[in-house]
Amino acid sequence: MAFLIIPHEVGTNSASVWVGVANENPGPAILEFTGGQIQLGAVWEQDPSGTVRFQRLQLNNLDSFKLYSLALRINGQVVAQGDLTTLPAQLPSLTDPTPFTVLLGSCFYWKEDKGAASAAFNRLRGNGAPHVKFLCGDQVYLDAPYYNFISAKHSADELRAMFLNTYLQTFGPVGGRVTLYDLLRSGGNYFSPDDHEFWNNAPNEAVAVRDSRNKERKEDWRRLARQFYDVFQGRPQPFTVNPVSFFTADTRTNRDDRNGQFMNEPDLDVLVNWIGNLSGPGVLVVGQPVFTKKGGLFAKWADLGLPDFGWQYSRLTTALAAARHTVVILTGDVHYGRVATCRLFNGTELIEIISSPMSLVEAPPGFNLLGGWGKAPNTLNVPGSPAITTDETFNFARNHFLTLEFRAKGAGAELVVRDWPFKQDGSPSSQPGRTISTHNLQ
Repeated sequence: MAFLIIPHEVGTNSASVWVGVANENPGPAILEFTGGQIQLGAVWEQDPSGTVRFQRLQLNNLDSFKLYSLALRINGQVVAQGDLTTLPAQLPSLTDPTPFTVLLGSCFYWKEDKGAASAAFNRLRGNGAPHVKFLCGDQVYLDAPYYNFISAKHSADELRAMFLNTYLQTFGPVGGRVTLYDLLRSGGNYFSPDDHEFWNNAPNEAVAVRDSRNKERKEDWRRLARQFYDVFQGRPQPFTVNPVSFFTADTRTNRDDRNGQFMNEPDLDVLVNWIGNLSGPGVLVVGQPVFTKKGGLFAKWADLGLPDFGWQYSRLTTALAAARHTVVILTGDVHYGRVATCRLFNGTELIEIISSPMSLVEAPPGFNLLGGWGKAPNTLNVPGSPAITTDETFNFARNHFLTLEFRAKGAGAELVVRDWPFKQDGSPSSQPGRTISTHNLQ
């Protein structure tokens, strides 16, 4: 049985905590936290399989920028523990020894991890744990291992069982095995989906996923995948740590298979308005890079990116090109890390930071999914085409996550980006926490 505590969104005086129990009716339960406790209701929601019962709890009247320990107690016994830190009302100063720190990561395949991400995270905790995490896609690989899907078709019941297993293997402490859970139970989590929360290149057909080429199976898969995503990951709202505003965007769930949209138009309106109304620096979290080119002839079967959705991509880049304050784009997906900057004609800077993967998915024989690092395009796709500069000193591809440290600087902020690499066999890296870049956000 798995007992789970996963903090989701955190505020200056509140926090949302997800608790779950697999394979059992939990009975009377209490969530204890520093200075208080909440009696859980008798009614638990259930995942699509009926295996996982869960509740979302709201903690209120908390102190700002304070660490809170969490414990789930069932029938008098502590069965799961975690912690969270509330947001500061404003960024710490340049002289403050504790910055506001976020972790950026994407692409985690549980079967290949071997405890490496957890070990790296625990080393990071010794140097100051991140207060929130932005996990920007492919937290699960519902279409892996590839050999289960390349030729076989599956019923809705079979898909439901496989998706449940993938989420529990990824999110839960199963049989004492270390998973992504070590990261998830410590600090707030802000999730955004990418294709492997569904299947490779979803919602388009995929060569390696036979179910995607059958209309009925494809609809079953998409419906069930969305239900599991909503249960385990949720859909966070924007927040601000003065003067920096943070926005998590979903460019996958409502994507169509005709290259028409990567999100619903009303949702894109909200994003464009957020960019246009920034009163200070902004941080945009998205599942795929913005600084990239169209996928080309075979992208429909391989991996469509944001530029392949011409009208909506144009709306997004036009809004970014008109930004009056620095916008930092945090993303993943591409199996390498990269930092690139674009100085707009109005003097504003766009900064794109990529972190991928945390645990590389296994590939068919003869395919190398790691090692294809690439520069950003030379220009941004907007009228006038301002130049993009890629930092080629951060040019490697291997398992890692990044941390971003924010401190107040004048009316803006200073951002320090650090790299936390780890090896796929679970052994430590020789250079954890090295500084990749430093940026002034205006």
